[in-house]
Amino acid sequence: GEIEIMLGEKSRAQVEEELRPKMVEKSDEEKGANRHFKLGMTMVKRGQPESAIRELKKAIALEPEMGKAYVHLGCLQLDADKVDEAKLSLGKGKELEPDLREGQVCQARIKAGEGDIDEAIDDISFMMLRNSRNDNLHYVLGTMLESKADQAGALNEYRKAYELLKKKSHAE
Repeated sequence: GEIEIMLGEKSRAQVEEELRPKMVEKSDEEKGANRHFKLGMTMVKRGQPESAIRELKKAIALEPEMGKAYVHLGCLQLDADKVDEAKLSLGKGKELEPDLREGQVCQARIKAGEGDIDEAIDDISFMMLRNSRNDNLHYVLGTMLESKADQAGALNEYRKAYELLKKKSHAE
């Protein structure tokens, strides 16, 4: 900080402000929304999608700008074959958090379900350029390749997903 002051890059007040950041207290709504979101994600891990959907809806009710809650809700709705609801939730989630990978994967799954498998495969393959160690991407790509009757490609992707999951479980 002293060097930046001597070089004239910052004033003493700026350096002092950086050294003592102001803590911003979250509102009760934000705290409640985060609590419901985390509980919803725990329900997903426990294999209780109905409970997870309820918790994510509560999070959204408290914090309507929580993009990640919309995305995860949309993915759960897609898993429950509620495609129209999933599209709405994912659309809102993408609007709020366009770079959230889970939302992009679920939108690719919707494309594949609507018959545009080639474009969905392209979307997943593009995501894999940056996330090649993501087991879910390999699994989803495998399911899409399997639906195109590319058994060898699907088997290869399933094998990669399995190996990544195995490595992840050994690391934990």
